[in-house]
Amino acid sequence: MNPEDYNFLSEIAWFALCFRLKAEQAGRVPRFLGPVFHGAFGHALAEVGRIMPDAAPLLQLCYPERSSADHRPQSGAVCRPFLFSVKRNAGGQVAPDQTVEATFVCQPILATQSAYLPGLQFAVQCMAQRGLGPDQVPFSVERITFHPQPIFVPAYPDIDVQPLLYTGKEWLEHSAPPPESCEVVLETPTQLVSKDCVLRTMDGPIFFRRLWQRMAAWGNLELGSQIKPPFFDSIRVEADETQWWMVERWSSRQEKRIDVSGLVGKVVFSGLDVLAWRLLILGEHLHVGKNTTCALGKYRIV
Repeated sequence: MNPEDYNFLSEIAWFALCFRLKAEQAGRVPRFLGPVFHGAFGHALAEVGRIMPDAAPLLQLCYPERSSADHRPQSGAVCRPFLFSVKRNAGGQVAPDQTVEATFVCQPILATQSAYLPGLQFAVQCMAQRGLGPDQVPFSVERITFHPQPIFVPAYPDIDVQPLLYTGKEWLEHSAPPPESCEVVLETPTQLVSKDCVLRTMDGPIFFRRLWQRMAAWGNLELGSQIKPPFFDSIRVEADETQWWMVERWSSRQEKRIDVSGLVGKVVFSGLDVLAWRLLILGEHLHVGKNTTCALGKYRIV
């Protein structure tokens, strides 16, 4: 495909809200807190909307199924504008004053109104105070920071808060040429779906095809575009040291447990071209596969 066909990768943008929570009492929370944060944050945003009416649209943006009358996602919604990033074993048995760190990665749309950034901060505080996990262990917020640091731009008749953004361009323009082989560590369960089945072993072309779809969705690549996902047939798996890591999450909306198990461990890819390498670099920040909002699909390039 022509290089111009994937110039949109340079325009992908995001900002991150990093937070550290401190346990107020001893208790047990799920060892993988990504799904817990996903659910608790939605409830917190509903509370934020009641207290801060100007921030109420955040719930609709992040959880359209919770704010619609029939509990169905909006048609055409292809990518939620956020994801959680947290270590796989950040939870478990916690002692008083023990801390947990996580990151909330957002599309720029979550900072387009003056109340949104304060609303996101307040939602983290509400989530912590309500308690995490089935035992509802209470936490306090020890630190919240935005990355990059936000800037404040006066606008009439209100004050418009706009964050600085990370962009694909700054991560890609100084990147080295594709290596002959690349080792990747899947740090949280990674769900790669092919033909309606979640893969139990690594498949190189499918991994990079899902990366393409993830980046295209995050970058709001027009669904009717003539740019079609490449097949990445040149990608080979030189070593697969992944294993299946089992984890479930409770959906209060569906009132059932949902399997969010996936692959974790090391894998070595070869046959990367420029496009595959660029996708891999951006995917380090925006994850890959299903349930990325629950912190799934987090990996790092070794």
